[in-house]
Amino acid sequence: MLTFMADKADERLDVFLTRMKPEFSRSHVQKLIADGQVTVNNVVRKGNYRLRLTDEVSFIIPEAEAVELLPEDIPLEFLKEVFQRYQ
Repeated sequence: MLTFMADKADERLDVFLTRMKPEFSRSHVQKLIADGQVTVNNVVRKGNYRLRLTDEVSFIIPEAEAVELLPEDIPLEFLKEVFQRYQ
């Protein structure tokens, strides 16, 4: 769990988190908020919540899901024809 103290008053929660964690896109931050992974003073808030200087923002970054990559049978004859055309 990561915790930050608000350093600007009246800043939107989603904008604040995007500024604190620039490696996360704003849409990713908004999804974390919508999924209830973000709290302000231990209360789940919406992304448009306006922060106060006394607010403590905490959030959980869920573990990345494993993605199974499967090979795909792609015909390569077309690529061969294009290549031969330029020789």
